Amino acid sequence: MAPLFGNQIRTDMTIARPDESPYEFYDRVDDAYFAELRSVLNRWFKHYPADGKEALRSRIVVEEHHNSALWELYLHERLFQAGFTVEVEEQVRSGGRPDFRVTRDRRLVGYVEATVDRGTTELRRQGRAREHFVYTLEKRIRGRSHVLYCNFEAVGLATPSLSKFTADLEIMMKASIGERVATRFLNDGWSVTVDLEPLDSPSPQLLVASSWFG
Repeated sequence: MAPLFGNQIRTDMTIARPDESPYEFYDRVDDAYFAELRSVLNRWFKHYPADGKEALRSRIVVEEHHNSALWELYLHERLFQAGFTVEVEEQVRSGGRPDFRVTRDRRLVGYVEATVDRGTTELRRQGRAREHFVYTLEKRIRGRSHVLYCNFEAVGLATPSLSKFTADLEIMMKASIGERVATRFLNDGWSVTVDLEPLDSPSPQLLVASSWFG
């Protein structure tokens, strides 16, 4: 079974981008701290039961399940280092499948169900979604005559298509030199008010600020 992270040469030292998952960032970045993190996670993954590795890997690489999968990997390592034998998702009499069946010297110690705070996970998801929204505006809009203030009233579950919205923003900026204007993005559960504040002189790059009310 291949490790979680390969040993390819990495040369990209830039910070995490809003449009990449935590796993993608860990696997990309050339940094001593994250090189050590990759080494530790690979070691833990090597200790994980073979019959559960593929399912665990598939969850680690997906942002939605990344935190819970890493938590399971961490708990397994702690149990493994403590000398317990850990089986993955063994069915119990009730029909359920807890994450781990823990034994020592062939005697059942107990079952472990690894859980994470979904509320915290959702807040993190919304934060990354807002970052991606702002990042997309910065990347696509070429106008430099205004500062954009994004006020997030609601964040949808899906990543929105912003092609038409960014094109409309550029038209609005060109037609409103020196004027303060506002528009709103409403789509797929998203509600974002964008205020355009005029600059006295064009900025060398698009300036975008954001806030969240919710």
